[in-house]
Amino acid sequence: MLETFSQRLQRSTKLKVSLATNNMKTEAGNIYIAPGDRHMRIEAETFNIVLDDGPKENFVRPSADPLFRSAAEAYGKYCIGVVLTGLGRDAAQGALAISSVKGTIVIQDPETAVAPSMPNTTIDTQVPYRLAALDELGKTVSETVFPLAALLKQNRVKS
Repeated sequence: MLETFSQRLQRSTKLKVSLATNNMKTEAGNIYIAPGDRHMRIEAETFNIVLDDGPKENFVRPSADPLFRSAAEAYGKYCIGVVLTGLGRDAAQGALAISSVKGTIVIQDPETAVAPSMPNTTIDTQVPYRLAALDELGKTVSETVFPLAALLKQNRVKS
């Protein structure tokens, strides 16, 4: 199922899509998908992916909230959180963490979601967000990533 999802996402974006592995080095312009039954986090010092068997959050593992919190800490305003179809309140608190560091939230339009409660709950937090229909998500993420990558590159040159 995750392989099918990653292949479908790969067809709709120019970014590289990968299933995450423990201690995988993250690279700019890539999308990483958490494997089943393991939380995925970003280690702020190395930007490596850390997978763990920690307790369920929002009754699920993997949960978007630990990932979003760690990504907000690691990447700050360059962080992009994407909230897709799903059940429950997962991603809402993590979206607040990303928003608090001026990161970007992209939410799948609940009208195009099989299970709209995750997108709806995140919208209810009133964080700033970009809304995209399922078939426009790849394009929307790409349009969000490339200006941030250019800004990051520009800021590195100035430093």
